[in-house]
Amino acid sequence: MSSSLPTPAEARVLEFKASLQSAIAKGNSSTAADILAQLMQVTATKQLLKRTEIGIYVNKLKKFPDQTVAARCATLLNKWKRDVGIEPKSRSQSQSQSQPQPTSRSNSASAPNAAQPPSRSSSVSSSLGNGPTESGSATPNASSSVSSVNQAGGADAAGDIASEATSMYSEPPQMLTNRSVKEDGIKIPRLGDSVREKCIEMFYNGLCMDTDDDSSLILNVAMALESALFSKHDNKVSPQYKTDLRLYTTSLKNKDLGSFRRDLRDSTLSVTEFVTLKSTDLVSDEKRQELIKAQMDAVFRAQGATNQKATTDQFRCGKCKKRRCSYFQMQTRSADEPMTTFVECLECMLSVVTHTP
Repeated sequence: MSSSLPTPAEARVLEFKASLQSAIAKGNSSTAADILAQLMQVTATKQLLKRTEIGIYVNKLKKFPDQTVAARCATLLNKWKRDVGIEPKSRSQSQSQSQPQPTSRSNSASAPNAAQPPSRSSSVSSSLGNGPTESGSATPNASSSVSSVNQAGGADAAGDIASEATSMYSEPPQMLTNRSVKEDGIKIPRLGDSVREKCIEMFYNGLCMDTDDDSSLILNVAMALESALFSKHDNKVSPQYKTDLRLYTTSLKNKDLGSFRRDLRDSTLSVTEFVTLKSTDLVSDEKRQELIKAQMDAVFRAQGATNQKATTDQFRCGKCKKRRCSYFQMQTRSADEPMTTFVECLECMLSVVTHTP
């Protein structure tokens, strides 16, 4: 994307693009469909499509699971093709399919061999002298031949349009699958410390996964992450700094933790907060729910194994002289011996053990 400031139209499209990316990331299909409907009001130019890369992103959404979103993406792309002058070529081809005579003449020049069978059948019928009967039977064959030629010509033209549209709206696969500092041609700023510079590179390689965001934005986030991590360790490249670096970069490269990458790029999650997370926090939402459930089950089982206490005023605390106590009984001796009563004062927390007579 060009380094110059965007025009008002480009800024508006970039705002739509950011909102659309956010809606898709959250799985909000209705919001995404509404944004696509608003984009229909935008008159596209080649410069606008190139500078905003909105066509590239919308083209990817044609395979979105929601049929409404996918259909609107296809409609929007067709409109933009007409805006940049691709549609007039398509209309001329559709007209040629509806009018056999001009098409047969145009195709006869490009495919003379395909036009010869009808003429040969006509000459054979006239030489046999069958007159109208043979010529009448030959006419459908000739029209079917012309129709097949029209279909072939239309298919070739459709292929030309598809290839032209692909060159405008598609991007090389490595833009999303193999992005890295090396592939994006990023120059890491010199900090005078090779470890810190490598840290920025590792953060960038993690943040650029599964996104077509501008490389300068990702680099700024990577540099902010390194700065926050460096400040966390008192501006020293300590062993703990390197340990945290491995933890955070590994987490960013985890395919299941795309929400962390997205939140950091969108500034939903601050870099200062991110570098304070522990390994137990750097898990996917599904894994976090499993951990919470396991903890709740463990607490439930632990509580089930404890003795149930009851509150009573039958006992008087020997320390604070109050009668607000809790107690429970347990068989601590042989079966023919009385149960042991454990009393605890709820005021001063004094514990007393007595034996029921």
